[in-house]
Amino acid sequence: MASRGNSSTGANVTIAILAVVAFGMLVFGLIYFGKANQAKSELAQLKADTSDFVSDGERSSDDVRRLVSVKPRNQSLVGYLKGASEELARSVTGNARDGLDQVKEKIAAVPGAAGQSLLATIGARDSTIRNLETRVAQAERAREAANTDLVNERRRVSEIQSEFEQQVAALEEQVGRLSQDADYYRERLGGIEQQMAQRVAESQSSASEIETTLTSRIAELNEQKLILENQLAELRGQNGAQQFRVTDEFALVDGEVSALSPADNLVYISLGRKDKARVGMTFGVYNNASQIRPDAQGNYAAPKASLEVVNVGENSSTCRVLFQTRGNPVVKGDVIANPVFDPKKVYRVVVFGNFDANHDGQYTPLERDDIVARVREWGAEVADDVTGDLDFLILGRRPVLPPKPAATAPVEVIREYIRLESLARQYDDFFQRATATSIPVINENRLYTLLGGR
Repeated sequence: MASRGNSSTGANVTIAILAVVAFGMLVFGLIYFGKANQAKSELAQLKADTSDFVSDGERSSDDVRRLVSVKPRNQSLVGYLKGASEELARSVTGNARDGLDQVKEKIAAVPGAAGQSLLATIGARDSTIRNLETRVAQAERAREAANTDLVNERRRVSEIQSEFEQQVAALEEQVGRLSQDADYYRERLGGIEQQMAQRVAESQSSASEIETTLTSRIAELNEQKLILENQLAELRGQNGAQQFRVTDEFALVDGEVSALSPADNLVYISLGRKDKARVGMTFGVYNNASQIRPDAQGNYAAPKASLEVVNVGENSSTCRVLFQTRGNPVVKGDVIANPVFDPKKVYRVVVFGNFDANHDGQYTPLERDDIVARVREWGAEVADDVTGDLDFLILGRRPVLPPKPAATAPVEVIREYIRLESLARQYDDFFQRATATSIPVINENRLYTLLGGR
């Protein structure tokens, strides 16, 4: 009985404990259910509150997840986006408080940015800037080159100005000296005129005395002349056999006939370029040297033929027969003579101007040297100036003057023009002086005729 009582008591205790536990669980369940409903209400309210910032679909998108992954761990996504928006606004417009609409308005206000992205606008602006920088660099180089040219031009103008001022100063000094000389000679001229008038009077008086003395002297000399003429006549009568005669007739012979061509009416003589024979010279033909002997009156016998030189070689010349005596033809071995021909004479010439010695049609001053060489080879003496003892003036073409250079032309151009102008004036001066003094003036073609060939 006792064991059944104990078992019943244990069961009752167990049932009581189970009842208490069940009641506790019921109370806990009611409390949990209440809190669960409250949490659901709060979650719904939280979702409703956060839907304005991000929706459930947006929260699960890759873009949002990527933003969440890059934001700082201690910062919310909204805070990160707000900071990024402010940084972007500050970078674009310079004002972190500008919203998206304000940023768009300010970008649209940039010239050339309508319808383009900000990067495209910046790229176009950078390209424009690079083009402008390139143009500025080119303009800077052009400016530096222009400055260099300007400096060089200023230096050249300064040199020309300095040279011009020196020339002007020299001319002014020369004019001053000439003015002083003129004043001096003007003063001297007055005194000289008085002295000359006095001397003329004295000379006239002295001339009268001299005339009287000379008249008396002439009379005395005439008497002495008569005495001397009588003595000369006596001496001539006594020494007639000893009078001077021309005994060496070969001294009058210039050459001889070396060959003939009767069919062509040509005769070849032994005189050539080395003997200073020239085209146009004439020679008389004699049978022998004794026929050239003058008679008692000093007259020479007429030649049997006359020759004219038509071509000159080095050692011989070709002549045409101008006339010959009938029945006494020209034969090989006949002697020839020209009364004025003298192979020993050294001609004195001046060679000046531009020549065409190589016959290429170009007349240059350098080819004058070739003409001088040929003239000297002929045996003539080449002078530098026209003087009274000159035999010929050989003139080429007159030096050609270019257009007169401007004052701003290079110094070398101005000096070359002055040199050519001086040569042209010297050419005209030589021609005028030779013409005034009757000195023969020959050109290049006549020179070749004189020398016997081109």
